[in-house]
Amino acid sequence: MSAYVPTEYTPQTCESLPHYLAKNLPTTISLGGLPETWQIKEVGDGNLNLVFIISGTEKTVIVKQTLPYMRAAGESWQLSLDRTYFEYHNLLEVNKFVSQYVPDVYFYDEEMSLFVMEYLYQHIILRKQLIAGQKFPYLAEDIGIFLADTLFHTSDIGMDSKEKKSW
Repeated sequence: MSAYVPTEYTPQTCESLPHYLAKNLPTTISLGGLPETWQIKEVGDGNLNLVFIISGTEKTVIVKQTLPYMRAAGESWQLSLDRTYFEYHNLLEVNKFVSQYVPDVYFYDEEMSLFVMEYLYQHIILRKQLIAGQKFPYLAEDIGIFLADTLFHTSDIGMDSKEKKSW
């Protein structure tokens, strides 16, 4: 069984992203400077997505693009590009309730299975820090607030039934 990949889909690279973003980003999102001067770095550490940090003279953003396969296994291990749709919409929904814990999403391209979101300057990868023995005194409280607010507000009790069924 093969996963559907739109004919327009192309995995992005550090070289192709400036042209793509200059052509597709809404005018309300200005990175500043000319696209050829933007600093772009691939930072994805996984096998499922491409992740880039793009810095202009005015703004820095994250671009995340889903791959239709697992990198470590190659194209024989196919994955659905629908993952991006669900992640994008989940971030929009969760942002309504716990915006202090999730990045803003600025742009979504379903055909390219890609979205652009806020760059969190102080972001760390929690897993790596926990393995290194770092202590986070408010982690349990922050996770509790995040879970309580998102789970309640997206439950049958906290959400209008018509809105929930429209998902």
